[in-house]
Amino acid sequence: MKRLLLMTYDFPPRGASGVFRTAKFARYLPDWNWQPVVVTAAGVGPHPDPQLLTELPSDMEILRVGSGKSLSAQPAGVLPLQPAQSWRARLKPWIVPDPQLRWVPAATWQ
Repeated sequence: MKRLLLMTYDFPPRGASGVFRTAKFARYLPDWNWQPVVVTAAGVGPHPDPQLLTELPSDMEILRVGSGKSLSAQPAGVLPLQPAQSWRARLKPWIVPDPQLRWVPAATWQ
C-alpha cells in the first residue's frame, strides 16, 4: 500500500467547515490502495465534534502538532497603534492574513 502525506489544519475532532472534505478524503483513500498519514493542528478548536472521529479508520496515523491556538487576527484596515513601530511590523497584518499560520513550522518539522 502506498502512503500519502495529508497536511491540513482542520481535521476531526475539530468541527469547522473545512473538516469534512479532508476527513472523507482520508477515510476513502485506503479503498484505492493509499494509506493516509495526516498532519494536523493540535487541539479541538472552538466547535469540537468527536462523532467525526468515529467515521475514520481506527488505525489511521494522525500526527497533531503545534499549539492549536490561532493567532489573533487584526481587523482589515486597522493598524495597531504603537509608537515607533517599524514598517515591517505595520505591514505584518496585511502580509500574513491567515490566523492559523502558527502551526505550519511544527508541521513541517515532523
